[in-house]
Amino acid sequence: MGSRAIETRDEIIAEIRRLAFEFGRPPGAWLFETETGMPAHRWRGLYWARWSDAVRDAGLEPNPPSLKTDTDVMLEQLAVATRAFGHFPGTAELALYRRTRRIAGHNTLRRHLGGRAALISRLRAWTAGRPEYADVAALLAPEARRPAPDDECKKSPGPATNP
Repeated sequence: MGSRAIETRDEIIAEIRRLAFEFGRPPGAWLFETETGMPAHRWRGLYWARWSDAVRDAGLEPNPPSLKTDTDVMLEQLAVATRAFGHFPGTAELALYRRTRRIAGHNTLRRHLGGRAALISRLRAWTAGRPEYADVAALLAPEARRPAPDDECKKSPGPATNP
């Protein structure tokens, strides 16, 4: 819509339609805010109670709610990512991987499966019964663990101290 701020109900509806055309589906509230710079507090309670109401007023069908991802699906995605990196990926690696492939986000994995130690443990158990993931199981073996980033710092002598 250019540099002019979106202010009216009709302008919001026009932007919803524009974004739906551009992205091939109705925008969610987050995408709308990201693309237009208009936060929810500027339309919620003023024009609509819910984002789905705004999308319907634009003549579109709202996106279906996100479904909970199955644990097996998440573990398989994590196994494939581990194979791609050659080690269990960290948070930043998962974020990079997620840009080009379908995988649950770090926070979703953590909420559903636990922290790093729990993720590795559950993935180790999941790969144990699947021969096609034997290479991933080997990467997860305790002896195959990479040193933590802090371990590299411990190897350097650091500054000399005077007694």
